[in-house]
Amino acid sequence: IDYEEKQRQRLLDMSREIAMSSPAPEAAAQDKANSIFEGAENVENITDDVFKIGNITFDISEKEFVWGKEFIVKPTPIANVTKPEKRIVVTGEIFGMERKDTRRGDKATVNFGLTDRMSSLWCKRLFKLDEADTFTSSLRNGDIVAMMGHAEIDRFDGELVFAPMAAYKIKEKK
Repeated sequence: IDYEEKQRQRLLDMSREIAMSSPAPEAAAQDKANSIFEGAENVENITDDVFKIGNITFDISEKEFVWGKEFIVKPTPIANVTKPEKRIVVTGEIFGMERKDTRRGDKATVNFGLTDRMSSLWCKRLFKLDEADTFTSSLRNGDIVAMMGHAEIDRFDGELVFAPMAAYKIKEKK
């Protein structure tokens, strides 16, 4: 009994020590940043159709509609996408695209990153198989795009992701 009491006391002391040395959960959540440049990015308009975000200068004068419904390209810098928002437009270069069909075989998840070479955003969308085919055959790694969609918290990993609803291929101005 003495041994069990000592163990219990030791565990209590350790948990108190851990609790005192760690920040409160609310404080820890407030300190979390999605980007070291969070909220600091602006759209630098060069002309009506050319703008710079991050380290890419985008040209939307010859945008090519790819998928979804057409939309007005009025972008939000990726660094400024820090909380769930509806109907935002982001621009960037696609990287790390992968497609996974569901177990039932009736749908597919497409995951990819979007970067302006200063900040990045993970994108995730569940498609019907034919829509997934259209999406993945039209867009590839390295493509420069403008996408309209929703920033939302992923229900599986709790991270902020971008769910695209429409896309244009655009050009990078060198």
